[in-house]
Amino acid sequence: MPAETGFPRADVADDFQRARRHQVLAQLAQRLRREPDDVNLILPFDDVVAALGLRGEHYLGLESIKLDTVVGTVDSRRDFDRHFRPTSSRVRERWERLALAQKRGESIPPIDVYRIGDLHFVKDGHHRVSIAIASGQDTIDAYVTDVQTLMPATGIKELGEAVEAWGYRYIQHAHRFFDREEIARLWYAEEFRPVVRMLREADLIGSGTDAEAYQRVARERYRLMRTHEWNDEVIERLRREIR
Repeated sequence: MPAETGFPRADVADDFQRARRHQVLAQLAQRLRREPDDVNLILPFDDVVAALGLRGEHYLGLESIKLDTVVGTVDSRRDFDRHFRPTSSRVRERWERLALAQKRGESIPPIDVYRIGDLHFVKDGHHRVSIAIASGQDTIDAYVTDVQTLMPATGIKELGEAVEAWGYRYIQHAHRFFDREEIARLWYAEEFRPVVRMLREADLIGSGTDAEAYQRVARERYRLMRTHEWNDEVIERLRREIR
């Protein structure tokens, strides 16, 4: 982190501008790599729960959680990217006000999160997470509610990204918009279940879960789902992974 100037207002303004600059540079890199527009979008809680299926939830109370496990949001707005960098100057006033209060030693309330597997989704406290990351913190205090899902939550971030990428391609192909709930239902019916059925028929499930088997294929999506090139090299790679 850059050295502080001794002028808190100037320091928090610099911190915000630095976080915005990093977000813009990440967008530029994404465009130059010709990646889908949603590659840096924050992971939506509703999409993940819809994909995995909600079984129940249990309040755990106040905990200290690692900031690198905070990957998503319950909020439908896009004020922050996947790394909680501000996506515009719209949040600047509140961001700097909270950051200044923190620098002055004022009490900052814990954030509120849902936990799925070992990952966390912010219900309240997006600015506080962004500030904590920008200031180099490793952990943050949070009120945690554990969410149990019908499908195992192992690899949930990767699975959520797979659903997002599939939804993006589906919307492009259909030439119409589908909301999150529709995409999640379509993904499960038209993508997840058929792929898992084919993997089972090809004896490529292994001893893990259906979700884990699907994720192995999702990693090959540019070869398998866009070109449909099921060659021996790909099959052998999948077989090695399930051993």
